[in-house]
Amino acid sequence: MAKIVTVHGTFAHIETVSDPAEMAGDGAKQWWQPGSSFETQMGRLIDSDGTSGEAGSGVSFKPFVWNGDNSETSRRRAGSRLLSELKSLEDANEKYCVVGHSHGGSVIASALLEASARGTKLEGLKRWITIGTPFVELRRERYLFLRLPLLLKAMFVASLMLLFMYLFYVVGELLDGQVVLNSEGEITRLIVSTALTAMPFLIYYLIAYFYDRNSRIFYLRRSKNLARKQFGGRWLALSHEDDEAVRGLGSLRRMQLKIFSKNFAVPAISLLSVFVLPLAYLYVVMSPTLMVGIANFLKEDVYQIQEYSKQDKGVREVMIDLRRIRRGIRNKRNAKNEPGVEISRQSELEQEIRQLQRERSALRKSIAKRFPKMTEIRRAQRFERRFLRVDNKPCEGGNLCGGGRNILLNAKLLFHLVTDEVSSWAIDLDVGGGIVRRVLLSALPVLLVPIAFGIVAVLMVLIVQFLARIVSGSISGWLDRQTWFEVRRSAMGNDTESEVAVGTAPAPVWTRASGGSL
Repeated sequence: MAKIVTVHGTFAHIETVSDPAEMAGDGAKQWWQPGSSFETQMGRLIDSDGTSGEAGSGVSFKPFVWNGDNSETSRRRAGSRLLSELKSLEDANEKYCVVGHSHGGSVIASALLEASARGTKLEGLKRWITIGTPFVELRRERYLFLRLPLLLKAMFVASLMLLFMYLFYVVGELLDGQVVLNSEGEITRLIVSTALTAMPFLIYYLIAYFYDRNSRIFYLRRSKNLARKQFGGRWLALSHEDDEAVRGLGSLRRMQLKIFSKNFAVPAISLLSVFVLPLAYLYVVMSPTLMVGIANFLKEDVYQIQEYSKQDKGVREVMIDLRRIRRGIRNKRNAKNEPGVEISRQSELEQEIRQLQRERSALRKSIAKRFPKMTEIRRAQRFERRFLRVDNKPCEGGNLCGGGRNILLNAKLLFHLVTDEVSSWAIDLDVGGGIVRRVLLSALPVLLVPIAFGIVAVLMVLIVQFLARIVSGSISGWLDRQTWFEVRRSAMGNDTESEVAVGTAPAPVWTRASGGSL
């Protein structure tokens, strides 16, 4: 038993049922439906003796029904479903021919290209016939960013925000001389910090790359070469040079129309929303008023520097003592571990180390009793030292140094806000210590900040899309070129965000051949 698989074209499914078993009745049948005149005449032609006038016993018909939308996405989805049905015929070891009219031929071509990409040979396919099919030529966008849907573009930019702010911060530190790369430790810390802040972007880039792989099968040279080799010789094209659809779509490149859709500019305007977040950051970092306001809010409401100023001197003194003891312990341990030190001297050093450790323990207890809010005081001191003082002297008026006009210092302040402050909100800074605490303080901003930026980016996209519909309706009359682009996209069903329709051809792009004209 052999089968003829029929694939209808664009909009041919309208006012028809999707189940071939229900396609019955006295009305005129479309060519691809069971009981149509096409089926009857083909049965006569294929009948073994050619005289019975009835459908031949050696062939059956199998309609393939898809939504028929003028949409490249719909055609590709239909191609994937058609490929599944052809595989079932292969599994049954049947011989078959596939016939497609109009964009039904595009569905077939898509299925065959996907079959080559997936290593499916379709040995039972004896012929694939396209009738009046305008094969759309698509050009893939060159860069990954341009191939992503709008929301994923917004997330792409959001994933870059932490790294962008960090680089701004590092440049400021280097130019201010606060970071000097004169030791292996400093270089290592810079590399580790850069790797941590780049991690969200790298992870998102990999996710976007694998997401994009689904559309790559239609452009892989290996897949196209294999499709041409496997299926090019089995193709029969039936088309007239005056075919309305083929010539009409083919002439779109040369036509200049003025057709306006009130929503035509929505995609273009909405794309700007992707950049709202970085532009907002640049606006804030370059606004003296906003930066001074942020610094004053942190100074008065977060760090409460005025409240802790009376304890500042005492804290500095005890911290100097604590650092002196730590340094003494470290120096004596180094002396004890030097080669050639006598055992008696090692014993003396060990006793001195224990004495210093007791002093350190006593000093810590004294600090905890004398300064119960030691952590808050130290954070306030660190903030004041970084942003409100120069050479240990208060900046003008006790405000942000540079009056908010030092862009590099402003960038450092914003980076401080989204790293130190985010960590302090999530971690009780009085609990824990050592390497675990430091890892948490470093890792939390890497996790939380991109999530927060991502949520803000999505909200920005939705708001701008709403506003874009209003703007588009107002300026549509001025943007003929954009309108023409939309007309061409619509006519060719180019609804994929990662590709641009450039025209139509009488053959699939991977065949490198023409079926000729009737």
